[in-house]
Amino acid sequence: MTHCRLLQWRFANAKAEAVSKNRLSILEVEFMGAWARISELQGLESWGQLESKHAVALASTIGCTQAAVCKLPLTNGAKGEISLPSVAIILQQALDLTMTSKTTVRPFTPMAHDTTLLIAELVDVVREEHASLQEGLELLGRVSALQAMLMLILIDRIRCE
Repeated sequence: MTHCRLLQWRFANAKAEAVSKNRLSILEVEFMGAWARISELQGLESWGQLESKHAVALASTIGCTQAAVCKLPLTNGAKGEISLPSVAIILQQALDLTMTSKTTVRPFTPMAHDTTLLIAELVDVVREEHASLQEGLELLGRVSALQAMLMLILIDRIRCE
C-alpha cells in the first residue's frame, strides 16, 4: 500500500516537474525573444544628444521670436513713432527665422518618427517581459510549494519505515 502511494506521488511529482520544465522553457524562449527585440532597438543612445540639441535650438528660436515680437507695439494705447518699413523688416526677420527653424527641424522628422516607433516597440517588449516575469514568479512559487510537499512526503515516508 505504501509502495503504491509512493509511486503515485512520484508520478505526480514527475508530471508537475515536466509541466514546470515545459513552462520554464517557454519562458526562456519568450525572454530570449524579448532580449533579441530589445537589442534590435538601435539609436536610443543618441536620443539624449539629439534631445539636448533640439532643446537648445528651440530655446534659441523662442528667444529670437520673442525679441522680434516684443519690438512690435501690441497694446491699444501704444504711442511712439512707428515706421512701417521697420515693422516690415522685423516681420521679415521673424518669417526668415521661422523658415530657418522649419528647414532645420525637417530632417529630424523621419528620425523622430522612427524613434517614436522604436519607443512604442520598447514599451510592448517591456510589457511582455513584465508578464513573463510575473508568470515566472508564479511558477517559482508553485515549484517551491511542490518541493515543500515532497519534503513532507519524504519525512512521512521515513517515519512510516
